[in-house]
Amino acid sequence: MLDPFGGSGSTLIACEQTNRVCFTIELDEKFCDVIVKRYIEQVGSSAKVSVIRDGLTYSYAEMVVDS
Repeated sequence: MLDPFGGSGSTLIACEQTNRVCFTIELDEKFCDVIVKRYIEQVGSSAKVSVIRDGLTYSYAEMVVDS
């Protein structure tokens, strides 16, 4: 599934629940935060969360900053 307007992440979560691969894109960083937090809450782990920037893949653990 390709979701070029990630929004709140509903398509991503539905794909996870139905065992489908989902590629989602969101330009607004506020929505990106919502999508990632909702997905991690749904699956109970950040192990499968990553971001691709400039051809490099970074895990969620590498990207998150403790406050």
